[in-house]
Amino acid sequence: MTSPRLVERYEAYRLEQGRELLRLLPREGLRVVLQRAEGDDLDGLARVCSDLLPLPPLSIWLGDFRRHRDRYEEAGSGVGVRGRTGAPVTVDVRLFSAGGVEWVAALELFEGEGRWTGRVRFHRPEEDGAWFTGEIFRESRSAQLRAAFLDASVDTLRALLRSVLP
Repeated sequence: MTSPRLVERYEAYRLEQGRELLRLLPREGLRVVLQRAEGDDLDGLARVCSDLLPLPPLSIWLGDFRRHRDRYEEAGSGVGVRGRTGAPVTVDVRLFSAGGVEWVAALELFEGEGRWTGRVRFHRPEEDGAWFTGEIFRESRSAQLRAAFLDASVDTLRALLRSVLP
């Protein structure tokens, strides 16, 4: 299962890589990109460049992203933890069962005042609606929050879910 947010991050990764190529291209190369682009905005040019690069398909990128999340965060890229609008960013997802129903627990992080805070968003796969905990995680590094979330037992996730359901 791939969430729309992870697909969005993958597309942001591709766009970021395309922008990097744009910075490296000589003038002659830019002419070729301009001829292929639909429109002349930076994102359109970056999309053409990302198509020229041997970037991994979504399935490969997802595996790398999940295995090396801390490296994506350290790189300071737009696909790491930092959201563009200050909105929470989902950094990990866990599937579990509660009362015979499948649930998704997603760790959402916020950066502010020199520390990271996090909450858990719960939803059922393929259904609308979500329930949120308060900001129950607080650490100086986002990797510490992710580790705490991954270390939480299924019983802990079930208890958090019970605390937010009406």
